[in-house]
Amino acid sequence: MKETEVVIMGSGPAGLQASIHASRRSKVLVFGRLEASNLWNAHIDNYLSLSYPISGQELLINSREKAKELGVEFLEEDVVDVEIKDGGFLILGEKEQVLCRALVMAPGMRHERLNVPGEKEFLGRGVSYCADCDCMFFRGKVVAVIGGGSAALRASELLTRFARKVYLMWPSLEASGERLDELKDKGVEVLPAEVKEIKGTEKVESLVLSEGEIPVDGVFIELGSRGAYELAMQLGIQLDPVSMKFIVVDTNQRTSVKGIFAAGDVTGAPFQLAKAVGQGCVAGYHAGEYVRTGKW
Repeated sequence: MKETEVVIMGSGPAGLQASIHASRRSKVLVFGRLEASNLWNAHIDNYLSLSYPISGQELLINSREKAKELGVEFLEEDVVDVEIKDGGFLILGEKEQVLCRALVMAPGMRHERLNVPGEKEFLGRGVSYCADCDCMFFRGKVVAVIGGGSAALRASELLTRFARKVYLMWPSLEASGERLDELKDKGVEVLPAEVKEIKGTEKVESLVLSEGEIPVDGVFIELGSRGAYELAMQLGIQLDPVSMKFIVVDTNQRTSVKGIFAAGDVTGAPFQLAKAVGQGCVAGYHAGEYVRTGKW
């Protein structure tokens, strides 16, 4: 069994930034695989100081190398359970067990999949799960938003500011006639259709629907997200009372459980790189300070 001072759960932008800041004050270990981050298949051009788009892979790999230079240890496995133990925590990974005094939860979000042919193959090549992140790459293009809830409605409206044509499709939309009329007035074409397949060669080219096929350049799958709320509930961490999906934190990224911090997508929208990095900085700093001083 390993022992450390701070464990970071997640190796996306929030977790990596937390590890960098915590490492200046404490011994740090990170659980997670870079390729599991939603940023891995993304392209970034709306982040401070970037004058040209870079790949999410590049950013994540460079960040991990910086953390390693600062002495951060990495375990490429997922956390499967956490136990409160002796004033700290026992972190159970897929292979390793680690004792720590503070935990930063930054596992990101697992997006609901459509589970149709082509979805996995064209991820990052026309398929996206984040309209906020990727809308600018589809300026003047034809895109489809797939989903029937509020996330899909919001994504459709956002994309009308960039795309030449926006389809919103789902067999049954959870929206009032007035809301749909507002979207239609902005140019969104609503199709009560089921998507059967995403087709293309090097990138997305069309969607096969329950009735026919339409050409598109991009597909935004907006079915909502699942967080690490099962683990949070088990630990007694307070969740957002409206959605019961996101972890409630204070300005120091502290949760309702002493010694546990949270950062990034698990704390709710906006699901943006800049927000994840900022919260990761705060969480890592205060986790390190908590270990150093014992003050909560």
